Amino acid sequence: MEQEANMQSVRAFSLRLAAVREYFFSSSLPQTSADQVSTTFHPLAFLGQLTIPDVVFVSSDGVRFHAHDTVLDAVSVNGFAGLLVKPTKISATETVLHQYVHVMDDAVTFNVVLLAAYDLSPQPYAPDTLTLVSAADTGLKQYGLRVDHILMPGAPLAAVLLAHAQRGPDIALDIYTLAARHRAAHFAISVSNYTHSLDLSTISDERAHQLGEFLYHLLRFSWDRRPYAYIEATLVSGDTRC
Repeated sequence: MEQEANMQSVRAFSLRLAAVREYFFSSSLPQTSADQVSTTFHPLAFLGQLTIPDVVFVSSDGVRFHAHDTVLDAVSVNGFAGLLVKPTKISATETVLHQYVHVMDDAVTFNVVLLAAYDLSPQPYAPDTLTLVSAADTGLKQYGLRVDHILMPGAPLAAVLLAHAQRGPDIALDIYTLAARHRAAHFAISVSNYTHSLDLSTISDERAHQLGEFLYHLLRFSWDRRPYAYIEATLVSGDTRC
């Protein structure tokens, strides 16, 4: 038993040593677009876990992101787009630690997706609204991240999106539409607080289709902020009772 425990310790040390060599080798190379390593998701990034990463994603622009299979599997409903494959055993004592998986997303977008999966804020990277919305859409649609994990009040990505919504009603409408597409009702309610100065007559048919039933809630919210809201609402609904 003691001998087996020692062997396991040696194997664990070897794996860590391999990760250290990979990290320093990558850091010593010229940082070209074809060979970059994420500053957050690097080979030694424990990120609150007990082990080093065991899967490596390569973005469309050649940036490598080291992540944990178990973390992504826990927050995704589709195995992170089916990209999570258990490490391949090549012998009784060795395992291929890293899987290299190529994704279609660029590094800026995929970084926000992974940060959301790890419940980390993208704020230090200062992404713009378009990137945040695109990453949220990609994470939810493609990688199967749970809505209740990333678009709920208090979640790091939701908090940053909500801060962006305060910059103006048009931005708030884009983020409200994101919430509507994914039926994130509680998040939509929070965002709607920043749409009260929006000119509802400018909402296009395409936007109205995306909003679906959430358009009604937006209209109702707008009416509730105006004088005589109850009277107007009853007239629109056809209810003439006093």
